[in-house]
Parts: sequence; C-alpha cells; structure tokens
Amino acid sequence: MIVNKDLQLITSSIGKRKRAVAFVELYEIKDNALNLLNTKEFEIFISIANGEDLKAIAEKLNISYKTAANYQTSIKQKLEIKNILDFYNMAKENNLLKK
Repeated sequence: MIVNKDLQLITSSIGKRKRAVAFVELYEIKDNALNLLNTKEFEIFISIANGEDLKAIAEKLNISYKTAANYQTSIKQKLEIKNILDFYNMAKENNLLKK
C-alpha cells in the first residue's frame, strides 16, 4: 500500500536515498531521526504507529511476516525506540497519524 499518492510520483522519479529524503520532506517531518528511514521503513513505521499489526502489514505489502518483523527491528534500531507506544508518539509529534 502506498501511504500517499504523492509517494507514487516520488518513487517513480528519483533514486532510493533521495526518494526517502523527499518522502520525509513531503510530510514536513520535524524529527530528523525519521530521515534515517528508507521509503519502505517509513511506510511500515506509519502503519505500526497507526496500530496495524505486523501480519496485516506483511499481507498489505505482499512481504513475509519475517520480513516485516525485520523492518520493525531495523526501524527500532535506527530511531532508538523500544515499543509500539514510541512509534505512536513519534508519529503523533510529526502529524503522521491517520485521522
């Protein structure tokens, strides 16, 4: 699933690292730590912050549960967060939650 239709334009026009930076800029992210995430990690971060479980995320993105869990671990390490509440709080601070 694409979080935002604008992401489709970004993903088709630029490389991976620049794409992640553009995606973060698109959402006007306040927390620079989120700049560390690639596009897929950012999409999974938003899904987790919005309360989706890993099984649902894996099915939605057509990846295995283990791959989704690996992404979650990578996100936690990059952002130095420990639990789901931290995902929620960081997303809320950056206005990334679904309304």
